[in-house]
Parts: sequence; structure tokens; C-alpha cells
Amino acid sequence: MEVGALSEEHADAVIPDGESWTIRRFTGAGAYLDDTTVSLVWDYGGASPQILAATHGDAQVELLAELVGNGSKILALVLTNDTDSAHTLGGAWEGF
Repeated sequence: MEVGALSEEHADAVIPDGESWTIRRFTGAGAYLDDTTVSLVWDYGGASPQILAATHGDAQVELLAELVGNGSKILALVLTNDTDSAHTLGGAWEGF
């Protein structure tokens, strides 16, 4: 996805209350610049966000993150571009 200059895009999922998800893989495709990041964040926008994985370039990370939902915490794939021009960034996560 093309992410505009000085902007952020995110795709969110909310885990239902009491449900448990296992996140087992993160894939990121960044622009190989310090000011661009692809990350997977638990409790995005909440009181205590936790970065589960992140990259400035290309990465495939095996995870075993056990997340228990409360119906409001957000699991987000976040594409951040803090440069003065647009860049193509992408990512994905896999879990059950």
C-alpha cells in the first residue's frame, strides 16, 4: 500500500472478550529507511501498547504471542511513513 508522506495507515482487529488468539507469524515489507516502519502492535491506541514485531525493511518473524481479548484491545498492523515522500509499505500477520 502506498503510504503518504508523514502519515500512517493501519489495519485493526479486536479480539472478543475472553477469546484467546495465538499470533504465530509477522511479515513486513518496508522501504529500508529509518523513518519508515511496518509493525504489529497489541493494544494499539490503548494505555499500554506492545510492539510484537517491527521492521524497516523486509522481515518474516516467527512468533508465539498469546493474546487474550477484552473486547476493546486492538491488534493492529501499522504502516508508518515519517519521510517527506510517499512509500510503498506492506505487512501481514498469521494466527489462530
